Amino acid sequence: MYVMSDGKMAMQLAKDSDIHVITGLLKLYFRELPESLFTDALYPNLVTGMGTVALFFIHSFIYCLN
Repeated sequence: MYVMSDGKMAMQLAKDSDIHVITGLLKLYFRELPESLFTDALYPNLVTGMGTVALFFIHSFIYCLN
Protein backbone atom coordinates (compact mmCIF):
# COMPACT_ATOMS: atom_id res chain seq x y z
CA MET A 1 0.00 0.00 0.00
CA TYR A 2 1.36 3.38 -1.01
CA VAL A 3 0.43 6.61 0.71
CA MET A 4 0.74 9.57 -1.65
CA SER A 5 1.89 12.16 0.87
CA ASP A 6 4.91 13.38 -1.05
CA GLY A 7 6.56 13.23 -4.44
CA LYS A 8 9.07 10.56 -3.38
CA MET A 9 6.33 8.00 -2.78
CA ALA A 10 4.74 8.82 -6.14
CA MET A 11 8.09 8.37 -7.88
CA GLN A 12 8.59 5.00 -6.15
CA LEU A 13 5.14 3.90 -7.32
CA ALA A 14 6.00 4.96 -10.87
CA LYS A 15 9.22 2.92 -10.78
CA ASP A 16 7.61 -0.19 -9.30
CA SER A 17 4.37 -0.34 -11.28
CA ASP A 18 3.20 -0.80 -14.82
CA ILE A 19 2.05 2.38 -16.56
CA HIS A 20 -1.40 0.86 -17.02
CA VAL A 21 -1.77 0.41 -13.26
CA ILE A 22 -0.80 4.03 -12.64
CA THR A 23 -3.18 5.42 -15.26
CA GLY A 24 -5.94 3.16 -13.97
CA LEU A 25 -5.47 4.56 -10.47
CA LEU A 26 -5.50 8.10 -11.83
CA LYS A 27 -8.74 7.46 -13.74
CA LEU A 28 -10.29 5.96 -10.61
CA TYR A 29 -9.25 9.02 -8.62
CA PHE A 30 -10.90 11.36 -11.15
CA ARG A 31 -14.09 9.25 -11.14
CA GLU A 32 -14.29 9.41 -7.34
CA LEU A 33 -14.08 13.22 -7.16
CA PRO A 34 -17.24 14.79 -5.74
CA GLU A 35 -17.36 17.29 -8.62
CA SER A 36 -15.92 16.90 -12.10
CA LEU A 37 -12.86 18.89 -13.08
CA PHE A 38 -14.77 20.61 -15.87
CA THR A 39 -18.07 21.71 -14.41
CA ASP A 40 -21.17 22.37 -16.49
CA ALA A 41 -20.41 26.10 -16.31
CA LEU A 42 -16.90 25.62 -17.72
CA TYR A 43 -17.72 22.99 -20.34
CA PRO A 44 -18.69 25.42 -23.17
CA ASN A 45 -15.41 27.30 -22.67
CA LEU A 46 -13.51 24.02 -22.75
CA VAL A 47 -15.11 22.96 -26.04
CA THR A 48 -14.47 26.39 -27.57
CA GLY A 49 -10.86 26.34 -26.43
CA MET A 50 -10.29 22.86 -27.81
CA GLY A 51 -11.65 23.95 -31.17
CA THR A 52 -9.37 27.00 -31.18
CA VAL A 53 -6.31 24.90 -30.39
CA ALA A 54 -7.22 22.35 -33.06
CA LEU A 55 -7.64 25.08 -35.67
CA PHE A 56 -4.27 26.57 -34.68
CA PHE A 57 -2.50 23.21 -35.17
CA ILE A 58 -4.24 22.57 -38.49
CA HIS A 59 -3.28 26.06 -39.71
CA SER A 60 0.34 25.53 -38.56
CA PHE A 61 0.50 22.15 -40.26
CA ILE A 62 -0.81 23.52 -43.56
CA TYR A 63 1.63 26.45 -43.33
CA CYS A 64 4.54 24.02 -42.89
CA LEU A 65 3.47 22.07 -45.98
CA ASN A 66 3.69 25.15 -48.20
